[in-house]
Amino acid sequence: MTDPLPAREYPRLPGMVPTWTVGDTIIRGYFPQDDPFLMELERLSPRGEPRPFVHFRRRFIDRALLFEEPYIFIAEKDGIPVAVTSIAIKNTVIGGEAVRICYSFDTRVHPQYRRQGIANILQEAKLHFLQSLGVHGIYALVVASNLASINMLQKVGFHKARMILHLTFPPYPIIIPPPEEPLLYEAPVSQDAIQWAFGQRDFFLPDVAEAVADFHFQRLCLSSGMGISVFDQSLVYQQISADEPWPSEAEILQRGRVWRIFDEVGIQYPDELKAVFDTIRDLAVTSNVLKLTWIIDRADPVPGFVFEEASAQKDYWLLFQSLQVGFEPQWTNAPVYIDARDL
Repeated sequence: MTDPLPAREYPRLPGMVPTWTVGDTIIRGYFPQDDPFLMELERLSPRGEPRPFVHFRRRFIDRALLFEEPYIFIAEKDGIPVAVTSIAIKNTVIGGEAVRICYSFDTRVHPQYRRQGIANILQEAKLHFLQSLGVHGIYALVVASNLASINMLQKVGFHKARMILHLTFPPYPIIIPPPEEPLLYEAPVSQDAIQWAFGQRDFFLPDVAEAVADFHFQRLCLSSGMGISVFDQSLVYQQISADEPWPSEAEILQRGRVWRIFDEVGIQYPDELKAVFDTIRDLAVTSNVLKLTWIIDRADPVPGFVFEEASAQKDYWLLFQSLQVGFEPQWTNAPVYIDARDL
């Protein structure tokens, strides 16, 4: 997992969306020539406190293309993209019922065009498009302290469904692991074990590992089957300081990696799961990894070490809105399955 991927061409583009005209604003789909404008929108949209950051990627679409069915909506004025929002449609289950849901992300508006209703126009176009496709509902993940965004989404019909935690870990253990290394082996994804652990959860997706296979995906397991998956999220996009210039290609390859942990199996055996976790962090030390991240449902009964050894924790609200008349999600009592690509 130490060799970074070179820049590459993707075999596909986000799906095409219809074109709308509202006054002097055109809402349309993405074209490759939009990328320089969209990366400029990213640069002009820092977030996070107290150290604002932006997401660098070689192309704006790289994050959307992690998903099987992505779409990008662009607001254009005078022939120039001035706002953007991205979505990914997922086939999953809620309360045992097969549903199509949408994840909304990467919404950016140029500072000179904010408070002019463009974000609302984008939102209306997006929701109309999703309803036409029979999508049952849409969700977004918003930092719990971002009250302005939460209030805005609640005004248009979203409600708070779950609290999600984003945990960060240093690549070295805070607590020194026992001297004897556990017997670990790299394994292909055991979908049976993952299905057993997560298959009954709302939002379950069986293909996350397949979707990130090209980004140094590994699954480390004990012989007993306890296991954790990890992929290099920084090969898709990297969080950098808002004051930092876009890195050159050489600098990209030298930057510290960010590994995303997911699909943990064996939470009922905390000692064994911690052995896998510690080994992943040992590997991270020698793999130029800056940090490891893990996103979980707050209600998830994960072992205590997951919280004890985290160096930082950020709370997000998962906000959900039904899109089809008469559809009300019948959430199960279990925590939702968290898509490792979402944050």
